[in-house]
Amino acid sequence: MSSTLNQQNVIIHFITQAAHNPEAIALQKGNEKVSYAVLQKKCEELQYSFQLQGLKAGHKILILHPVGINLYAAMLALLRMGCTLVFAEEWNGLRDIAACQQHMKCDAMLCSFKIRLITLLFPSLRNLKRISLQQKSLISNVLIATHKPAENLAALVSFSSGSSGTPKAVIRTHAQLNAQFMALKPHVKLNAGGRICTNFPVVILLNLGLGLHTYISAALQLSALEKTDFGAFNAEINDHQITCLACSPFVIDTLANYLLLSQQKLLNVQQILTGGSPFFPAFADHIEKAFPNAAVMVLYGSSEAEPIAFCEAHEVVKNKEKPGLFSGKTDQHTDCKIGEFQNSVFSECETNIPGEILVSGAHVVTEYYESPEAFTHNKILLDGKVWHRTGDYGYFDEKKQLFLTGNPSYSNGSEHLLNAEKKLADIPGVVRATLLKQVAFIHKQDSADEKNIEKHVRALFAQVKKVKFMKLPLDKRHHGKIKYGQLI
Repeated sequence: MSSTLNQQNVIIHFITQAAHNPEAIALQKGNEKVSYAVLQKKCEELQYSFQLQGLKAGHKILILHPVGINLYAAMLALLRMGCTLVFAEEWNGLRDIAACQQHMKCDAMLCSFKIRLITLLFPSLRNLKRISLQQKSLISNVLIATHKPAENLAALVSFSSGSSGTPKAVIRTHAQLNAQFMALKPHVKLNAGGRICTNFPVVILLNLGLGLHTYISAALQLSALEKTDFGAFNAEINDHQITCLACSPFVIDTLANYLLLSQQKLLNVQQILTGGSPFFPAFADHIEKAFPNAAVMVLYGSSEAEPIAFCEAHEVVKNKEKPGLFSGKTDQHTDCKIGEFQNSVFSECETNIPGEILVSGAHVVTEYYESPEAFTHNKILLDGKVWHRTGDYGYFDEKKQLFLTGNPSYSNGSEHLLNAEKKLADIPGVVRATLLKQVAFIHKQDSADEKNIEKHVRALFAQVKKVKFMKLPLDKRHHGKIKYGQLI
């Protein structure tokens, strides 16, 4: 038995799906499946167990457990109780997580036994209470109450990728998480019987509110995406009849290249949702060939605001001759300004003039955990409301379409950073590349000829003094944003 919430949030959406579609499959990993009704029961049994272990509304729970069905049942149970989930995603090292705990002071930790042993090496984690995922059968007269969280109560705390600075503890309140749910909902168009596979943890929570069948990949290594066995990932997609992929551009493009090199195509994939890092026209070309039946939606956003803008992959190709990377129209839920700061005063840029991208909206994060410095650096008050400074740069054209240009600190004269990278990505054999201070940094395919690539680079950019072939330093989360500071 459970009480009813009046406020809309992700938990209510899940409970509604469990009531309306109890036998539908909610989550699957490998051959293990669980229906919405069974997941709901697991959730209630875990909530009862957590209450017996002393957890209460307002407690912060550090999540260090391997991704799987039981983890998501536990996360739903904790959110029902009014606890805050602190995501230490797999790309974070334990040393960084230990430093995070010194700041966050979580009340308990949800982790595997193996990770628990490793945490003994770190004082801030050693004595943190470990909660068990052992489910307790409900006593018939026990009321499993669903906490009525205030809209401004923190539901999730995650950490930015740090690609534009030190990682920040980003707080999503229940209201913001629900607003993100409403903003992303129109972009997921799964046909009846469809199955979505994603490596975005928060997206899985949103999927459960939509009543989707979500497949959790065992092949994708979130802690080291470049070590993923894409042959095994391809086999998963085929064996389990995945029809939708929601993954970073690196994952989608690398899978596409694997398919092309092995002369395969994935015909059952009907939709691809991607974002989180730059999406180049070259990616669209690879994906179209490898997934001929898939509609590809590209979402532009950041840790603090997802989505900001969206477009279809073929539109990126259609607009490739224009400066920068095409990102489409801003989302209906997002207000967006482009401008520059001079003496702490913001002024908007005119059409086709690049500037810093600012966003505001119900789904845009407005605070960081106990970090006035992060707030001051990343937020600004305009028009009586808080705007988020994305740290990204771009411009609006005459049709109010957004183009990303990259940080002007790394521009090459009149050549915008992302425009240079777009051109380099089109060179056959190039995986990813950038142009900084007259040096072209190239990550090539193993079989590609360096002399041929260098010939193309010099034909494109007369100012290039040196071509350096290397593995580029990338962000750990999406493996798609270059850490420019490590190159110059």
